Amino acid sequence: MIVGCQRSGTTMLSGIFEKDWKIKNFSEKSILSSSDPKRLRLDPLPEVLKKMHRTNAPVVALKPLVESQNTVKLLDYFKNSKAIWVFRNYKDVAASNLKKFGRNNGMNNLRPLIENKPGNWRSDKVSEKTRAVVNQFFSEDMVQEDAAALFWYCRNILFFEQDLQSNKRVLLCKYEDLVTHPKTIVKEIYSFSAVHDLPEKIISGIHAGSISKGKNVKLSPEIDHLCESLYNKINAVYTEKTKLNN
Repeated sequence: MIVGCQRSGTTMLSGIFEKDWKIKNFSEKSILSSSDPKRLRLDPLPEVLKKMHRTNAPVVALKPLVESQNTVKLLDYFKNSKAIWVFRNYKDVAASNLKKFGRNNGMNNLRPLIENKPGNWRSDKVSEKTRAVVNQFFSEDMVQEDAAALFWYCRNILFFEQDLQSNKRVLLCKYEDLVTHPKTIVKEIYSFSAVHDLPEKIISGIHAGSISKGKNVKLSPEIDHLCESLYNKINAVYTEKTKLNN
């Protein structure tokens, strides 16, 4: 399962799996989320499992990105499953988010969280501590880049709130390393996922052109510090686990 925050390279990773004939890949919008009007949230898990079994594929990959807050629940339900949490620099994610979904998307993502809107994936499983942080900074006239970065924080703090750093069935994948050393990183992902025979063709077209696209993003000092601290914390876990694997 590919999880994490939107615009972090999850679509790229899903596309890599798509190129391998051994893997049945379900993108974010698929038959596994057919009951959701926006086709994002997973169907009831027994139905998801039934549909996955019909594929008869040796390996199944799926991208339940809006269910990242339920990673532990999904791992518990799908007994032989593993999860890959993809993370990327918060400024690059903020820039990509606003470019892809529009200038108001940061605010649109935060409002359901502020309102604790029932049934909305953005507000699902948000801790009181995280909601207090967002309430501290949120205002209707806040800078859009601040809003997008704050949403990056809300999604990635879920990694630690679910104690995924201690879960051996979860692998961290750093976007910047994936695009600069694709063969090495994808080989590690395949090894972690118990998938053999890495086809060279699946990493063709991967490039590092989007690194530092957000270098000119200006954030308020408080939100910049908040996000940088979390990014450094995730990166420290990633670096330590990479050392252990080597």
